[in-house]
Amino acid sequence: MKKLILLSLAFGSLTGCVKYDAAITESELKKSVYFLASDSLKGRMTGSPDIRRAAGYLADRFREMGLHPLGDSSGYFSYYDFVAGAEPDSAVFIETAGRKLVQGQEFTLRSFSGTGEATGLPVVFTGFGVRSDSLGYDDYSGVDVSGKIVLVLRYSPEGDNPHSAFNPVSSFRQKARLAKEKGAAAVFFVNSTEDENDVLAKLDYDRGGNLPVPVFNLKRSVADSWLKSAGKPSLSELESAGKRTKKPASFILPGVQVSYHAGLNLIRKPAFNVVGLLPGTDSLLKKEYVVIGAHYDHWGLGGAGSLYRGDEPQIHNGADDNASGTAGIIELAQAVAGSEKLPKRSLIVAAFSGEELGLLGSSALVNEFPVPVTQVVTMMNFDMIGRLDSVNQLVMYGMGTSSRFKALADSLNKPYGFKLSFKDEGFGPSDHSSFYSKDVPVLFYHTGLHSDYHRPSDDADKINYPGTEKVMQYASDMLQVLLNQPVKPDFIRVKSQSAGRSMAFNVYIGTIPDYASNEKGLKITGVNPGSPAEKAGLKGGDLITRIGETEIGSIYDYTDALSKLKAGKEEVLVYKRNGQEVKGILIPAKRNQ
Repeated sequence: MKKLILLSLAFGSLTGCVKYDAAITESELKKSVYFLASDSLKGRMTGSPDIRRAAGYLADRFREMGLHPLGDSSGYFSYYDFVAGAEPDSAVFIETAGRKLVQGQEFTLRSFSGTGEATGLPVVFTGFGVRSDSLGYDDYSGVDVSGKIVLVLRYSPEGDNPHSAFNPVSSFRQKARLAKEKGAAAVFFVNSTEDENDVLAKLDYDRGGNLPVPVFNLKRSVADSWLKSAGKPSLSELESAGKRTKKPASFILPGVQVSYHAGLNLIRKPAFNVVGLLPGTDSLLKKEYVVIGAHYDHWGLGGAGSLYRGDEPQIHNGADDNASGTAGIIELAQAVAGSEKLPKRSLIVAAFSGEELGLLGSSALVNEFPVPVTQVVTMMNFDMIGRLDSVNQLVMYGMGTSSRFKALADSLNKPYGFKLSFKDEGFGPSDHSSFYSKDVPVLFYHTGLHSDYHRPSDDADKINYPGTEKVMQYASDMLQVLLNQPVKPDFIRVKSQSAGRSMAFNVYIGTIPDYASNEKGLKITGVNPGSPAEKAGLKGGDLITRIGETEIGSIYDYTDALSKLKAGKEEVLVYKRNGQEVKGILIPAKRNQ
């Protein structure tokens, strides 16, 4: 399968080997951005046929400039596979009163559903299915749901209020986890009357892992028929009363029995990084490497990360995010490869897919890097560099990961006059994080977010091409120093400054999740220096499976566990290291305000 795909990519390349301009130019940047962000590539979703055309384009550029292939099978394409989605297995059903419900019309399975089946279980209506100790509210008070199906309304006693005090306990996953904690065999969600069209949730895979309980969405008409047969009020009456009184009113539905089967099949797809090498010329320094990288994927026709809220799917062209950075590394590599004097150190050029899905491509690459990662002296990452504004601000992350970076950045800035904004941290929301987790000094170039971010309106005609050229000229000056200076940058692990910004928790732990992992639990790529996680003994590569009384099966379980912790209070910590279970003590710290 892999070889066939690689061959199809190779024969699907878009141009032959032609002479290129080694200079970094606005026109060449524009050419690449307009191709990568064209409607014909349909948003470059990882795993799609369209992103393969983008990969072929990149391979052609690498070939033109004479880069040596560093991918699989002596090509430029470095293969990995990933979970692209989920679908119900062929046996999924819900049956009641001798009739099977119609899947897709009367019910759907949720993407985070666990597997399971049962015959003739009773059903309990549990209102909004929430519990909040701080608000003195518990829909499970006075009702036994052990071994039963729970029927749960969407939202909370305050409806779809974005400022409701119930919101921290009202997500689908939190409600399903609570139901399982109370012993429920399965969870059936129904829409609120605020959802006028009663649209069943699509089975969109959210990469958050599956819960240990079957979870369905049910049409209100079906739930109302069950309530009517049990002699109970309608859903709208129950919901209205719940919102009016803000008091739990849960009950069993006499005479209603339901059978079901829940099962999901994960859909795996191949994906590719595009990787090339320009060998250095110095007999010693050529064994050291500088990596320049950018992700070339985006959100296709939309997805979990899209901020578009329209009803019809639209192409998310991702011109700034991240055709701009991808075009930038093409120009940067050409400038080095075409210079009269080739560099002393070796240069690796990497275009990553899967960034939008959780740094999948860069994580896969660093875990099977084509050279020893310990010999990478710096990784330079370019993500959203196409919107330099009138303030001329360039944000640079990772500046604290080597003692040499700030002085170097300042010394080269005079001809450009950037308003430099330095961020010390090496971990962050882009591919440099994968390298920093391997103790590589990193630099991340970024011109800022904007209103088109993760929307269909991020188009090629909105890129500031003269500004992008200026950013890359500046980066080129820095790259030349890093490729040729005798002393390599030292590595510094930076104490995190983000504890005060991490979600809305009262405690700080200091773990860095590995979003590329599909293992059950929370795998981490690292911990922040001096953090409670480091003091508890956690290290990059560990798989957290329990904190206190909460079993950790996914990042959602982890965030749920954090919401229950108190600063200074010891909690049992269970994790796996190299397949072996380890127990320790975690003492959360108070989150900075």
